[in-house]
Parts: sequence; C-alpha cells; structure tokens
Amino acid sequence: EEEYLPYCPVRIYEKWIKVSNIKSGRIFRHIDSSNTILPHNSISDKAISLIVKKWAKKAGFDESNVFSGHSGRAGIITALKRKNAPNEDIKKITKHKSDSVIEHYDRRSQEGENITNKYFKR
Repeated sequence: EEEYLPYCPVRIYEKWIKVSNIKSGRIFRHIDSSNTILPHNSISDKAISLIVKKWAKKAGFDESNVFSGHSGRAGIITALKRKNAPNEDIKKITKHKSDSVIEHYDRRSQEGENITNKYFKR
C-alpha cells in the first residue's frame, strides 16, 4: 500500500491547494502557457475530463472507459471511506445530498480486482 501513496488523491489534492495557493473558490483553474494559475478563471467539467483522460493515456492506462472527471471525486470519497469518515462529513466536502451517491463513488469493492490486467493496455 505504501507504493500507492504518491497517487493518493487526498495527498495530491492537499499538495495542489498548497502549490496553487488557492484560498477559496474552485480548485480547478486555468493555467496559462507560462504556467501561471489564473486566480478566478475556472475550467469546465468537460475540460477536466479531457485532461484526466489525456494524462491517464500517457501513464499507460486505457482511458477510454476507466477514467473521467469523476475519477478524482471517486478517489477522494474512497480514501475518506477507508478512513471511516461518516457520510455526513463526506457530503460537506463533495456537496452531495444523498448517501446513495456517496456509496456509488466508493470504489473499495473494486480493490480486490486485478487492476493491472483490467486497466493497463497490453
């Protein structure tokens, strides 16, 4: 499990907040060609999905049916569920209203699957 820590969505989120110096508002921001994070210029959900798919493909994953803009949300919810966070606290973070949506994003049931065979291209 230690080997996956660099990919923990919660750790990546915390690092992004620190590096970007975001104090409020949307966490996904436009970054211009000089790598400047624009302060109040958010990017669309479609753009986020395209970025996730692009980098998943570069990492060797089959991005066509595995990754989306919701991958980060599922990762954060799953990490919080692993830490036994109650749904009420998770809903405050994700802004979801129902427990059933939180349970839908919880990926712990898939942990037993062989993700190497399932998701990596051969």
